Amino acid sequence: MDKKTQRWTADRKAELELKIIKGELTLVEACRSNDLKQSEVEGWMDELLKSGTRVLKTPNRDSQDEQAREINEMKPRSGN
Repeated sequence: MDKKTQRWTADRKAELELKIIKGELTLVEACRSNDLKQSEVEGWMDELLKSGTRVLKTPNRDSQDEQAREINEMKPRSGN
């Protein structure tokens, strides 16, 4: 399968975006070499940044408490 017909999976998008972030490729170079629209690649960057922010957030106390309760409830069932 040639490069232009490959599917743009999340991993491929992230790889391309990381090259841009690291300065290994400019946005223009990335678009030209992959036959992509600049707005499309910029949209991927926006989504990557939004999801990255979610990953870096500290879970709130309620969420941590709920996870601890679920783990404690599972322990008797698993025999641990």
